[in-house]
Amino acid sequence: PMGFKFGAKAAWTVGNWKIVRTTPKGPWELYDLGADAAESNDLAGKNAKRSGEMAAAWEEWWKSVEASARGEDY
Repeated sequence: PMGFKFGAKAAWTVGNWKIVRTTPKGPWELYDLGADAAESNDLAGKNAKRSGEMAAAWEEWWKSVEASARGEDY
């Protein structure tokens, strides 16, 4: 997995799957990069379980990043 956050934008990738959002509390969009490299077909509505699991993983990762920034895991 690989996470990303820049300003209000965030993303999480696992294999060919990627979730993205453009606002901090906005909905996550889900893309299958193997079939849709241009990220033009949001699959979040059709694949809510995968999207939710990936969003939860991103949230856990981001908590870890914030803890690291505060020096809490050293």
